[in-house]
Amino acid sequence: MPPPDAVRRALPAYLVEDADEPSELTEHLDTIVRGEPTHTYELDSIDGAEEAMRRLVIAIEARDALAAQRDAWIEPIEQWYADGAEPIERQIEALTGLLDAWALYLRSEGRKSLALPSGHVATRSEASGPVIEWAAHDRATGEAIDGEALFVEWAAEHMDGITYEQCVRVKTSALISEVRKLVAVQPYQADGEEEASLVVTYRDEPVPGLTFREPKITPSVKPG
Repeated sequence: MPPPDAVRRALPAYLVEDADEPSELTEHLDTIVRGEPTHTYELDSIDGAEEAMRRLVIAIEARDALAAQRDAWIEPIEQWYADGAEPIERQIEALTGLLDAWALYLRSEGRKSLALPSGHVATRSEASGPVIEWAAHDRATGEAIDGEALFVEWAAEHMDGITYEQCVRVKTSALISEVRKLVAVQPYQADGEEEASLVVTYRDEPVPGLTFREPKITPSVKPG
């Protein structure tokens, strides 16, 4: 099957047809496609930029055309698999459920595992005793609660300092967005320095832990 028109137009000239006078951009793209870039190419004119933008539009159309064709071919395969796998998955789920229940029954009888000719069933406990968790509901009323917050409040009153610190972690962090509003970058000459240098300051004093950089300039290319 020949490639769609959009795909054909985006392919390098040497893959489609001989070009009478291929542009320098075309030759550059050809070497990139082959994985053999032979020189550095840069845009140096509005015409060149327009040619690059036009080729970008065509390339995007080509990629989208390939994706559409891929989806068209994959869709019936995916449906074929879904139709065939659905009844099998139901069997797998049912059989696994039966064996899970059997494994739990064996454990209730004191047996943690059983080897069968075709496989093995077993149970494993996540802990040797009760698993403590944050409560989501009040035990008496059933109302939704924040168990962790209630514990932290209780621990602050009933646990000694060392025990409290073992159980409760208080994280202190700074908001850089707010810090930026209060500090400035300006020349500062410390004692012993021959000349001033740019530093981050607060009320004309240098601030430790802060540095600065030039803002990033992000190009935007929007075909169409």
